[in-house]
Amino acid sequence: MSLISYDPRSLLETHNAKGKEVASLLDSIDLKDGPITRRTVIGQVTSYLQETGCPFIDVQAGWYMQNFLSVLKPSPEGQIVLPLDPHVKLPVIDIRDYGLWVLAGIEGKIEKGKSVQVFGEEITLAELVREIEDVTGKPTTYQKVAAKDLPLMKGVPEFLIGVFHDNYSSWEEFGYFGTWVLEIPTYLKRKPKTWKEFAVENKDLFY
Repeated sequence: MSLISYDPRSLLETHNAKGKEVASLLDSIDLKDGPITRRTVIGQVTSYLQETGCPFIDVQAGWYMQNFLSVLKPSPEGQIVLPLDPHVKLPVIDIRDYGLWVLAGIEGKIEKGKSVQVFGEEITLAELVREIEDVTGKPTTYQKVAAKDLPLMKGVPEFLIGVFHDNYSSWEEFGYFGTWVLEIPTYLKRKPKTWKEFAVENKDLFY
């Protein structure tokens, strides 16, 4: 399944990006060998830059930890729901740490044209929920549901629900970043936050 496609050349020209360094270009993986094939417009832009030789760094973010303080925060009953197995590992990142990789790119510590994966920790949803319960002292559980049953899907067009379903299915089968081996690089100014550090810092905001 493919997402809605836009012409990457028009997008670049609109933002006068030609000849400039561009970050945050790719947010999904082109899974050509599996049952699901998905390429976003950002992926198309990345491919176009590679073809033209425009210097860029592909900075790919994991799941922002702040999602669990907003659209994915526990319900008043203490439940988090997603269309994912509780034992699937997700790379999570404090949005305030994203700039660590961008700064490293600006400083020339990341090779041009290289893809880097931004995350503070790989953690399962079961572990993530357990940490919320530990720091808040409130019973918190996780339940896997169909994409169409997510509270945030209310009023969303059917075709977009299909896109969400495919995204989650691909993460379960291939991993969020596919086959890349993840590691925290040594060139960062400091280490990014772990989920536990984030949870402790924001313990009063989950409920």
